[in-house]
Amino acid sequence: MKKLIIGFICIITLSFLMHILQATCVDAGTLIAPEAKLEIVGENFKFTEGPAVDAKGDLFFTDIRATRIYKLPLKGKLTVFQEDTGGANGLFFDNKGNLLAGSVKSYMVRHEVLIDQR
Repeated sequence: MKKLIIGFICIITLSFLMHILQATCVDAGTLIAPEAKLEIVGENFKFTEGPAVDAKGDLFFTDIRATRIYKLPLKGKLTVFQEDTGGANGLFFDNKGNLLAGSVKSYMVRHEVLIDQR
């Protein structure tokens, strides 16, 4: 009986997620301008995630397995912003411009405040 209930909950959850995804799907042609020039800015990442953009337009993202946060300035080259992040992901800028990261270390969630001083 317990397996049946769990299976039923999974089906409902999947149905709900599919409905949400269908409602939010966007044609890829509207996301990237036809005249946009795509370029490779880095290689050999292990598992990237958690993009966030600051007020200047600089992009920050994590490589969870490499335990790094990268910074890609609006005009410039990709650099390592922080190392040894403890598996940081889920980046977010607060209203003061501080970069917040949720990170998982030893199966515990913690928040770190990272300030760009470069």
